[in-house]
Amino acid sequence: MPIISYDSNIHLDIKVISQWLNEYRYNLNTYNNYRNIAHYFIVWLIEHNLSVKSITRTTIHNYQDYLIDFLKNSTINLHITVLGSMFQYLINIQYIYVNPFRLRKQKLPVKKKLTKYLTISDWEILLNFIDNPQTKKEYRSRWIFLLLYYTGCRRSEVVNAKMIDVTIKRTGWWITVAGKGNKTGSIPMPNILIVEFIKYRNSLSLPDIPQVNETNPLISSISDPLLSITASTLYRIIKKTTRKLSEQLKEHDPVRAQIFKDFSPHWLRHTSATHQFEYGIDLRTIKENLRHSNIQTTLSYSHLDQDKQHSETVEKFGN
Repeated sequence: MPIISYDSNIHLDIKVISQWLNEYRYNLNTYNNYRNIAHYFIVWLIEHNLSVKSITRTTIHNYQDYLIDFLKNSTINLHITVLGSMFQYLINIQYIYVNPFRLRKQKLPVKKKLTKYLTISDWEILLNFIDNPQTKKEYRSRWIFLLLYYTGCRRSEVVNAKMIDVTIKRTGWWITVAGKGNKTGSIPMPNILIVEFIKYRNSLSLPDIPQVNETNPLISSISDPLLSITASTLYRIIKKTTRKLSEQLKEHDPVRAQIFKDFSPHWLRHTSATHQFEYGIDLRTIKENLRHSNIQTTLSYSHLDQDKQHSETVEKFGN
């Protein structure tokens, strides 16, 4: 926390809030996010001569109104949720006895984002475009696309993974990654991904199966195979590829050209989830594959392909 003037109550508040933050010290991203949220709150308390123990439901509404001037509704909702969790911690250590954040009944309205994904036919066009790689860069690019699609991983997860995170168990090949909150999860590798994994390793002059003492990253830098690429490099590789495809499609298929021009890496996770639904994979299996903590998150991907929705409705209903 920055050094600022405060009374004795605030001094104690900062001490216990720092104790709460310390619970997240092993996850730097979460720690920094929660620290910023706590900082906003403490500065506001000081400016209004308040302390944690004086917070009421009205105080929370006033704080929320203050945040509206410079934060999006979704970010404000996150702030309030995190502060509610912090207050629950303070109750658990008997610093306070009431959590006024629990009295908040409604979140601020947030415009629902449309989930962006490729249809199965879009994916096949992309797959054909990256087929038949010749150079190390092309092998790596194809490996990245298939890896993200068939595992549903986030880019941060794959750039931090190692070759030895791919293992062969009694049930088959698996890949283990560290997701949000450093929570690890294992995802089955289908045959097509295993084949692509071996091809990519061979392009790096590595044997088919990772060795016990290997230190190679799952996605290597071209200049140094022992160094992983960064998340931003992965982003650029994907954008460069889909923009090339967009240019190729521009003349004869402008609608698809625009789709691939707008494409971003996270679409592959959405596409993976959507296609798993469309291929009839059980909801619980998809939840495990995507490593969702809440099945409602998984259900958000169960939307119909709009082309399929339109054609089936027109052909089978009122025709």
